[in-house]
Amino acid sequence: KEDLNLFLMTDYIDQAFEFISCILKEKCLDNPSLHI
Repeated sequence: KEDLNLFLMTDYIDQAFEFISCILKEKCLDNPSLHI
């Protein structure tokens, strides 16, 4: 179960990072699909 939790956490961090990067680059307005 630990491996699965680690995978889920990594996936969550990955999505959060992309979301933050999207906001910082102000590309969300141009690419609505990037929204989580």
